[in-house]
Formats: sequence, structure tokens, C-alpha cells
Amino acid sequence: MSAAAGPVVTRGTPDAAGVARFLGDAMRRHFGEATGSPFWLSVAGELDFDPVRDVVGWRDLERFRPWARRARAAAPRDLLAAAGTDDDEIVAPELPLPRTWLEQVVDWRVARYARGPGRTVGDTLVLLPAGYGFARAVSTARAGRLGSGAVFANRPAEAPRILDRGGVAYVVTTVELLEGLLDQAPPQAPVWGRIRHITLYDAHRWPARARRLREVLPESCEISAILSCPGVLAEFRTGLFGRDGGPLVYEGFDPYVRWELADETGRPAGGPGDTATSSAPGVLAVSHLSDRLFLPWAGQPVRAVPADGGRPGPGGVRRFEIPG
Repeated sequence: MSAAAGPVVTRGTPDAAGVARFLGDAMRRHFGEATGSPFWLSVAGELDFDPVRDVVGWRDLERFRPWARRARAAAPRDLLAAAGTDDDEIVAPELPLPRTWLEQVVDWRVARYARGPGRTVGDTLVLLPAGYGFARAVSTARAGRLGSGAVFANRPAEAPRILDRGGVAYVVTTVELLEGLLDQAPPQAPVWGRIRHITLYDAHRWPARARRLREVLPESCEISAILSCPGVLAEFRTGLFGRDGGPLVYEGFDPYVRWELADETGRPAGGPGDTATSSAPGVLAVSHLSDRLFLPWAGQPVRAVPADGGRPGPGGVRRFEIPG
């Protein structure tokens, strides 16, 4: 990602010293006169702390919570830190989403996909409600990365004729819209035998309904879930659903996003170490901190607990789970 002269925000080691260096670089960039975004430069005088001096650990990002709502309401371009001219195209007008950041998110999404001649090639049906601009942008770019294109439907009733034409191998939709689609094209319909993979948004809201969809669709049709946090341009994903009724386990794949589970008031749900053990209503508190963007403390309502006992799981990635 190109950037104007100034501190380059690069994720380092996960120990306290590495975190402090990373956060220091990020604060110097986003609050530097030459590199900072118009929004953060405009509110810098209101802060009752010095971001460069006082933000040395992840929990220090909580100090920005009083300004988080205003940041998400700001004009998208006012949230972008300085960058080279090749990085200024905004993909979705309602979001601070430069094309290079969108491409980076898609790189992370597809990094573990099967490659080579065994991978199914086909179009992606994108069936998403209004207001899912980030999910739509990521899904469209991902379709191109898979070697085909995206076709769009706004309502379940429009989708069967698209599926009947053939050529669609992937579907991106929500739990509710997939249920509606199955009313139009039942699970035993031939079209589902041609679908390789379904990506479900909003499964964290209705995990039992998502599991039922896995039970009724053919085993050959893979299903995984994405939890989208458009307020911080972040996504979390699960592995493939099995039919065992276990929890949905989500992991982040973006090294510039930090999350923790908090209670409904925003306090960390389990104290230091993200050790919450209750799946009572709460929030997934997410912050985005990269060269181009600082978007703190966006809350996504969830009923979740940390997976792996709150410790990093496979590959050192922290995960959380939604009971099935």
C-alpha cells in the first residue's frame, strides 16, 4: 500500500514492546500534521490525552470511544490518512474504502482457498439486502479473484432464473434471504447440485437457523459464514459448517484489526485477556488501525465467548465462538 512520507504502520511482534511500537507508529501517522486524516486532526484538540504518548497497549484504544460514533458519521474521505495518488479511489461512496484496501481484504480472504485445476470456476450470485455495501464490494472483488464474475439479485424471487441459466458456482447471501431462496428453489432442486459454496452473512445472529440450512442443503454444497463489521471495514470468517451442531467459530484474517468481547455497556466482558465465559448479550468491539485508516471501537451485537480458552488458536489467531 503506497503512503505519503511519515510513519509506516506495520504490524510487528505480539509482545508488549511490539504492540507499543505499532501503536506509536499508528498514532504518529494519524495525528501527524503532514499525514493525519482531516477528521482526526480536527478532533485532536478535544482529546484529554496525548495519543502518541499515552496509547501504548490495546486497551488504550478505549479512550477513543467518545469519538468513535462521530468518526463513523464523518465523510468517508475525511477519515483517510495521506497516501499516494494511486490509492485515492473510493470504491463505495458511503464508506472510507480505497480500492487498494479492498484488494488487500480480498487477498486475505482467498489466501487459503484451494488453487489449481481442481478449483471450481463459476460466477458468484450476490443476493444481499440494501445497506450491505462493504459485503457487496468484497464479494464482487472476490468473484473476480476466483476467475469469474458477480451477478446480482435484490430479492429471493429474482434468484432462481439466474441459477437456472447455469454458470453460478458460488452464492453470497444472508440467512434470511437464503431461507427465502429455498422457498423458491427447494433443496432437492437440481440447481443446488451445481453450487460449490455458499457464504452466509448474519449467521451469528441466527446460528440455529444457519445450522438448519446446512442440514437441508446437499452435502456437496459447502457453507461457511462471514461476520461483517462495515464500520471498521473488517470481516471475520468461519470454516466450513459440519452437521454436528457445534458452535460457529469465527476468526479474523486482517492483521490490522483488533477485537475483544465486551458487555452491553462496552466494558470488557471477562477482564484482562478476553476471558469472558458467558454468552450473554454483548458486543464484539472492533478497531481498525492501518496506514490509511483509524476507526476505533465499532460494536457488533453478539452472544459469543472466546474460543480456545481465550488463547491464540491455530496459527496464532484469536477466535471467538457463537453457540449453535
